[in-house]
Amino acid sequence: MISVPFITLLPILVKGIVLNDSGYENIFVGIPRNLQEPQDCGRFLSNLEASFHYASKLLYQATESKVYFKNMSIIIPKTWSNCPRQVTPRVGVAWSRTDLLVTEKGSLGNSAWTLQPKGCGNSGYYSHLPLKMFDNNETKNGITILNEWIKLRYGVFPNIGFSNDPVYPEYYKHNNIIKETACYYSNGTTSGIACNTEDSEKCSFDSCKPEGYPPTKHNILCNRETVKSVIFDHVDIRNRESSVFNMPKFQYFCEEKVKFVLALDSSSAMIDRDNWKFIRIAARRFVLYDLPNNTEIGLVRFSAKAKAETDSLTSLSSDKDRESIVARIPDYPEKMAEKCFECAIRESIKLFEKDGGSAFGNVVLLITSGTANINDLNAAINLARNKQMKITVISYAATSENQHQLASETGGFTEIVPSKGVGSSSHLSMMIRLGDALLSSVQRHLGSSEEFGDLPVQVHEMEYQDTATSIVNGTFVLDPMLNRDNLFALYFYSRDNPYVKRLWLTSPSGKTFEGKSEYSLSGHYFTPLHGVNTPGLWSYAFERESQSHQSHFVKVFSKPKSKSQATVTGRLLLDKNIFDFSEGSLITC
Repeated sequence: MISVPFITLLPILVKGIVLNDSGYENIFVGIPRNLQEPQDCGRFLSNLEASFHYASKLLYQATESKVYFKNMSIIIPKTWSNCPRQVTPRVGVAWSRTDLLVTEKGSLGNSAWTLQPKGCGNSGYYSHLPLKMFDNNETKNGITILNEWIKLRYGVFPNIGFSNDPVYPEYYKHNNIIKETACYYSNGTTSGIACNTEDSEKCSFDSCKPEGYPPTKHNILCNRETVKSVIFDHVDIRNRESSVFNMPKFQYFCEEKVKFVLALDSSSAMIDRDNWKFIRIAARRFVLYDLPNNTEIGLVRFSAKAKAETDSLTSLSSDKDRESIVARIPDYPEKMAEKCFECAIRESIKLFEKDGGSAFGNVVLLITSGTANINDLNAAINLARNKQMKITVISYAATSENQHQLASETGGFTEIVPSKGVGSSSHLSMMIRLGDALLSSVQRHLGSSEEFGDLPVQVHEMEYQDTATSIVNGTFVLDPMLNRDNLFALYFYSRDNPYVKRLWLTSPSGKTFEGKSEYSLSGHYFTPLHGVNTPGLWSYAFERESQSHQSHFVKVFSKPKSKSQATVTGRLLLDKNIFDFSEGSLITC
C-alpha cells in the first residue's frame, strides 16, 4: 500500500518561451536540487551546452534557416559549488517548473520524453532529458533534444509504434502483410526527424507517408498529416523568412528563497464588526505557526499613509523571532477612511531593499477591504512591475471588484474572504477563512521550493454550528508520513466565554484523555492537554454550551515527518484557450 500524505494543487507557471528575431529566448532547463554534483561539473556543463548548441544547428537546418535557440537559462542546485560558471541566485525560479528537466531517471527510465496532453499542433508542458546523456557530447544528444523540442513546441508525436500498446501497436497489417509501425530512414531515425549525424547540414523533418498509414501516434493524433507539414504550419514557422544563425548563449541560476512583506490595511474600514480583531488573530497564527523556519518577513500597515512596523526583514529562525513580528501587529486600526496602496508598496520595497537586498521576485501579502482608487491602484501596479515583485491580494469582506488587478498585473494571486455576520459581530468562519487564505498564498508562492516541505498540512476541518448538540464528536486520520509539529485546535469566537466546557481526545490505541489547554487563548483556540502524537485514527468530543450563536471549528494540522521528505504535489493543467475563467470557476478534487 502506498501512503500519500497529501496532495496540493499547484498552478503551472505560464511558460515564458518567446521567439525574438527568429531566435528562441527564455528557455529554462532545470536540474533537481537533490542531484549530486558531478565529479567534473565543468565537463558536464560543457557537454550540456554543446548538446544544445548542436540541437540548435539541427533545428535551424530542419526549419530551412527559420528558427534556432538564442538563449537558455540553466537552473542548477545551489549546492553545486565547484562549477566553473557564474551562477546568479534568483527568486521565483524552480527546477521542477522548467521547460526541459534533466533528471537521473524519469517515469520512462533513461529515455527522453515529453508531456503533451493537448493534441496535434499544440505545445506540450515540459520535456524530460536523462542526465546520463550528458556524460558526453555526442551528436546524437542534439538529435534527442531536437526530437523532444518539436514535440514540446510544435505538437508533433513519435512516428513509431510501441510494444504491447493496443492503440499504437508495434506492428500492423497492410494488404495481408504484417509490417513494423514506423517511418524508417537510412540513419535509423523514426521519431520525427531525419538527420545525417555526419553532416548537420543534412537535416529535415519527417515527410514520410508509408504505405497503409501505419497507426503511429503521430498519424492518429494528427490525422495523417506529416511531421513536417504540422511544424511548418505552426505560427512560429509559417510565413517566416530565413535568418542568420547565432550561437546560443547560456545563463546559470540557482533557486533563491522567496521573501515576504505582510501589508495590513488599517483604514477605518477595518473598524467594522470584528474585522481588525480577526486580522490580528489570523496574522498571529500565520507568523507563529504556518511560516517555515528561516522565512524572511516584514510588516507594513497602511491607510492614507503607510508605515513599516518592522525595521527590516526578520528571519524566523526561532520562537523569539516569530514573537518579535507578532508583537508589532497594531492593536487597533486607524480612523482614516482613505487608503494608499502605492504607499504600502513603497514601504514594502524599502524593507526588501534594505542592506543591499532586492525586491525582485519577492512577495507582498496584502490584506485589504473596501474600495480601491483606480489611480492609486495603477501607481502601485507600476511600482511593483518596475521592481519585478509580486502582490498577492487577500480581499477581506471587500466590496470592490478591482483590487484583484494588483495581483493579476504583477504575477500574484487573489484570495477572497466573504463577509458573514452574526448580528453586529463577524462570523467566526471569516477568521478561519482568512487563516486559510494566508496559508494558501504562501503555498502557492513557495510552490516546489525546498521550504514547501516545512509548511503545515491541513488534516481535518469541521464546523459545528450553533444548532449542534451539547456534546459533539468527530474523527480524523493522521497519516504515518506526517506526524511533525502536530496541532489540534478548537476555535471559538469569544475569549471571555468560549462556550466550551470539556474536551476529550481518544488515541488510535483507544486511550481517552480529558482536558483542554488555554496556552493559545490569545489565538482563540483550545488545544487538548494531551497532544496528537501518533499516526492512525483519532477521535474527539467536546461539550458545547447551548447559548452559543457562533460556530465552533476544529482544525488539525501536521507537517511531513522529515523536512527533506519528498512531498506529493498535483499539478492542475488548464489551458486558457479552452477554459473560460471570465465568470469565475469552481474546481474540486
